[in-house]
Amino acid sequence: MPVPEVPAISTERPSAPRPRRTGRGKLLRGLLITLLVVLGIVAIRPWSYWDELLSDRRSSRMNDVIITPPDHRPHDPLVTQTKTITPAPALNAGLAKLKESVALIEADGPLGREVIGSAFVLTPQGEVVTCLHVISRATSAVVRLSDGRVFDVAGYAAVDPANDLALLQLKEPPSSLKPVVLAETPPTQLTPVIAWGHPQGIEFSPFDGKVSRLIDSSQLPGGLQKFVRELTGGDTEQTWIQHTAKLSEGNSGGPLANDQGEVIGLNMWVDRQSDYSYALPVAALKNLSNLRLPEVQPLERFAASDARVRDATWQTSAQKLRKLADEARATKWQVHEWSDYSRLQHLAWGVTLANVPEHFTTKSELGDRLDELVKEADRVAAQLHQHAWNDGGQIIVLNEFAEKEVTRAGAGVVFFGTVQRVVEGRKQERALLVKLAGFEQMLLVPLSGELNAPATGSQCLFVGVNDRGRTVRYGDNPLQPIVASVIIAPLIVPLEK
Repeated sequence: MPVPEVPAISTERPSAPRPRRTGRGKLLRGLLITLLVVLGIVAIRPWSYWDELLSDRRSSRMNDVIITPPDHRPHDPLVTQTKTITPAPALNAGLAKLKESVALIEADGPLGREVIGSAFVLTPQGEVVTCLHVISRATSAVVRLSDGRVFDVAGYAAVDPANDLALLQLKEPPSSLKPVVLAETPPTQLTPVIAWGHPQGIEFSPFDGKVSRLIDSSQLPGGLQKFVRELTGGDTEQTWIQHTAKLSEGNSGGPLANDQGEVIGLNMWVDRQSDYSYALPVAALKNLSNLRLPEVQPLERFAASDARVRDATWQTSAQKLRKLADEARATKWQVHEWSDYSRLQHLAWGVTLANVPEHFTTKSELGDRLDELVKEADRVAAQLHQHAWNDGGQIIVLNEFAEKEVTRAGAGVVFFGTVQRVVEGRKQERALLVKLAGFEQMLLVPLSGELNAPATGSQCLFVGVNDRGRTVRYGDNPLQPIVASVIIAPLIVPLEK
């Protein structure tokens, strides 16, 4: 996983001589560089479904704020001048012990398992800590230690989005795991530090530096403050350890330690323009114990939207969809716990991909699976239409789970809703405004040309996918608009009264 960073503007000079610039040319060049600096931090992609809903009610124009990926500047090859290789100096006892606690996180990729970031063992019970932005890119993962042992990740034990932290629980951890030692006092300026991680895929590699200062988010330059807000998803004031140990891709989530091997922070991001690296102090790690979830949650529960899309594209098949539907039908489509609703979420992804693959991927990426997937999705639709949805308790319980998922970017959703009205856009696009049954949450369900609009007031079962967290806003009061999440639901089952 790349270390989030603010990319630097290249200052390399071209080899060919440059023509003499005029004053106007210098001005244009200055404006261009200023523009590039701004765009180098974040990219704004405007998006809205429609400019209007109905009558004079207007939907908001939404922006997806994307942190730009780190620059992938090529590295100069290491040229060996002689055949003599000087061995690295031996680690002291504290650093050698710390290495045993450093972990590497791997997830499935197009070419097999690939490194997505770093972590370290926090408790002897098999809990490891990393950055949320690292592990949210995966729906399944393994953790590997420096001695070669590999453990499956059971899921999240605690989540702290405001500090970009995740505490993961390993499956069947041995009693021999060695947790890190957390420093009791914060570092002082020019304290020597060591960053452990897997920079550029070079596994379990330390890099030394010194503490520059402790700095609060509000003390950072304006552009970096915005960057941190996007990274952590809010305006929470953090204190950062600013240091000079170089961070690269693969370092996110790794420990920053003093020269005795005590962990003083967790490496999180880097500013390439100043070449300073930033770590979150251990005080935030100690607070994770207060944020434990009632039970371990699967990785897909907090996975990023593109991770869910990627997972669905790679793993969805007609065979899997048939298995999910058979299991759900055997329980009469009832939901009692998260595993039951998770099954329906995977089923919803399969049905949605079969009907509108171009909305999330390409037909070529699904390949030969698409035709069989379409047939199986039609079979699922027929089963849902045939089922008698007359259990009021079932509707309430299912929607209690759905209420937590319908606003989550890229989540598969199955829910019961009441049609409020049909709305149209300027180009005759149609959609349903739907109220989640039993809740105040409003949803917008676009209608394709093949979907008939249910009557206003009708109750329906909706099967679909949250459209990457996109929303529309409408209402008579512009200061208190109604926010509706957009749901791509190709399967709508009216309930019999």
